[in-house]
Amino acid sequence: VTPEAQQTVGAVAVRPDIVVRLADKGLLLVIENKVDTRDREKQLDNYALWAKGDSPQATRCLVYLTPEGLRPSNVKRGEPWVAVSYRTLAIAWRRVLAQSLSGDPWVEVLRLYLATITRHIWRVELSRTLGVSEKLPLLDYVLAASGG
Repeated sequence: VTPEAQQTVGAVAVRPDIVVRLADKGLLLVIENKVDTRDREKQLDNYALWAKGDSPQATRCLVYLTPEGLRPSNVKRGEPWVAVSYRTLAIAWRRVLAQSLSGDPWVEVLRLYLATITRHIWRVELSRTLGVSEKLPLLDYVLAASGG
């Protein structure tokens, strides 16, 4: 998992937010993380072109990550971007966390990421007692994450 250094597609500079390469599996995962903004014109098309040129033989998975799981607004009919919400990601990672071994170094990374999403995306402070109005939006997450 690496933040990518700036690359180019033709004369256009591109810099995807997160790139995960699993060379032994032939997989390239490109994640464009949008918290407060939307995709710019041709931004995701350029990232898809870069991914194709970077790993032509790999299976490419292009993820557009937003708090609400919004679909990209400026993509032409190229490779499809999968719209994912932070909630969906948090639930999936919570399930992984529940099955992980305590000695696994990724356990702490996942816990930190989930705490970061909770605090900075959902604006929930867990270090204090939550009011009912703050607990209700987390109910779906807690139920789904616990298998309920």
